[in-house]
Amino acid sequence: MYQQTEIFPRDASTNTGNFGKNYPHNRQLLILGGFIGIAWMCQFQVIVIGYTTFKRYSGLYFWSICSATVSLIIYTLGVLLYDFILGDTHAWIPSVLITAGYLIFIPSEYLFIFSRLHLLQPSRRMANFVKWMLLSEYLLIEIPATTLYLVVANTPYNPLLGDVVQVYVGISVVLLSAVLMIVSSLYLYLAWKLFGLNASPEVKRIFVSLFAGTTFIFILYCINIIIWFIKKAVIRGCWLPFEFSCTLIVEFWILNHLSQLATSTSRDLQSYGYVPIISLQIASSSFGH
Repeated sequence: MYQQTEIFPRDASTNTGNFGKNYPHNRQLLILGGFIGIAWMCQFQVIVIGYTTFKRYSGLYFWSICSATVSLIIYTLGVLLYDFILGDTHAWIPSVLITAGYLIFIPSEYLFIFSRLHLLQPSRRMANFVKWMLLSEYLLIEIPATTLYLVVANTPYNPLLGDVVQVYVGISVVLLSAVLMIVSSLYLYLAWKLFGLNASPEVKRIFVSLFAGTTFIFILYCINIIIWFIKKAVIRGCWLPFEFSCTLIVEFWILNHLSQLATSTSRDLQSYGYVPIISLQIASSSFGH
């Protein structure tokens, strides 16, 4: 039976890249292949929607989305090559792709969600807190964990080093999900603070949609943690591209809803005594509404 101990596809014994031998049941193959297929579908969908939605192909929002999407394509390709094609035969190829894709995706994701939070006009103190929290998590957790993976993936298997990677990556799994959930919660809090109970039905409807999208992202994060702690690392290797891709497309959808708030409800907000949200109006000018 195929044994995997790390966050990324990595074998403690021998992996031929043929899951048909290690997982003879079609149901398991369909699950793993389905995660990768849906991930790529979401990634190319983000590219198409991005180029057809934005008026100008410039700015922080556009390029952070492009960077995150391209890095996910590279990451998913690495997972596919390792699990289904190359295995340990040429492990350095998928491991480099996975490492590069992951290290580019995380800061791109952080940059995008930080910018989205900034649209809702947080206090300077809150903005600095989020900025340093994201930066610290990436520098102190994600980079070391991914570097350790790259070393383990391209050296003879060492049980002690494998245990160290297990612990460090376990911390990464929990902290990454926790950080993203904290930022999403702050985003909902600021949105509700801006629009409040006295907002129009249209604004409330959009807010409910935003809440539903954020809840969906929360569920993905929780499933990721559960898969890790029940030691389903093989499934998790294919789950991560699926999770990241679904999260990205939902976050893009959330940003699109914010632009709708600026373009379709600005007069309504003023009628309820709210100051026009300039940052939202600036962001909406990049969209094709």
